[in-house]
Amino acid sequence: MNKKLCSTIDYYAKENGLIPELYPDLHELEKDEVGFLSYDDYQNAVKFALNHREMNYTKKTINGIKMWETANHALCRFNSVINHLNKKHYNESLLIVSHSSILNLYFADKLGLLSSVYERYQSNAPCDWGCIINNSISIDIAHKYT
Repeated sequence: MNKKLCSTIDYYAKENGLIPELYPDLHELEKDEVGFLSYDDYQNAVKFALNHREMNYTKKTINGIKMWETANHALCRFNSVINHLNKKHYNESLLIVSHSSILNLYFADKLGLLSSVYERYQSNAPCDWGCIINNSISIDIAHKYT
C-alpha cells in the first residue's frame, strides 16, 4: 500500500475516531514495474486501461514486456472485497479509501456508465470522494462530470 494512501487513511481515521482495517485488494490496477512514466505517458496508460477494460496495458522494457492488470479484473477484485465488507459490517457505515482509477470504475459500474469511466476519472481532483447509501450512489465521485 503506498505511503500517500496510508497517510490519507490515518488522517480520516484519526479525525473520525476510527480504527482502520487494511484490505490490500482495494488498491488501484496492479502494474508490473514498467519503469518511470511521464505524467502524459501515465495518463495515456490509464486512458488505455479504462477504455479497453478487457485488455492489459503493456510496455516493452529491457527486462521484457510488462503489463497492467485489466480494468475488468481490478473491478471484480474490488467488488469482491466491497461485497465481503458489506456482509461483515452489515448496516454499518464504512469509509473506503482508495485510488481514483478503481473508485471511478466502481462508481461507473454501479451507475451503468463504464463507457465514460476515463472522462469521469479525469474530472477528479485530489481527495475527491463519493457516497453510497444502501447500495445506491447518493454522491457521485465524479460529481463534477455529472
